[in-house]
Amino acid sequence: MSLLSIDNGVKKVDNLGYSYDSLLSFLSLQSSEDLESLITTAIHNGLLSAVLDPTRKRVIITSLSASRDVRPGGVTDMLGELQNWDDRCARVLTDLEAQREEIRQKAIQREREEREKKRGLERINNKRERAGRGVGASEGTDDSGHKIDKGKGKMVDGGQKDDDMDVDYIDD
Repeated sequence: MSLLSIDNGVKKVDNLGYSYDSLLSFLSLQSSEDLESLITTAIHNGLLSAVLDPTRKRVIITSLSASRDVRPGGVTDMLGELQNWDDRCARVLTDLEAQREEIRQKAIQREREEREKKRGLERINNKRERAGRGVGASEGTDDSGHKIDKGKGKMVDGGQKDDDMDVDYIDD
């Protein structure tokens, strides 16, 4: 890994490459052969592109693979990026929670409406049953005071209803 962080720790000799001596010191190697072996292995493993120049005792590195070492000031940049990411995640979670609550409220409202519909239908059915049961009497009155033939559950005194019920008139 030290080899990949070479740009941060070793000065170039002439903008073209690094001296053997500076690389030997930086990498804590004992000989030029050790350095050449390390560079050759790194090239074969795809960690860097470089040219060895043993006559001038320098290494010309043209590219390095991504390093796991952090460049100076990199931690601050990473912290800033991570904070931005954290803020975006928090906003997404807040939006999702708001959507979940909206869906929950709509479900509660739908349930209320369904219960009200069911209660209304039960009241209507109960009213019809009571009007149709008439214990021993053939007539009665509805809530508005109109006479009803309880045997058929129909209006009998000419009262007007909005539904399509047939009206049975009883002659007094």
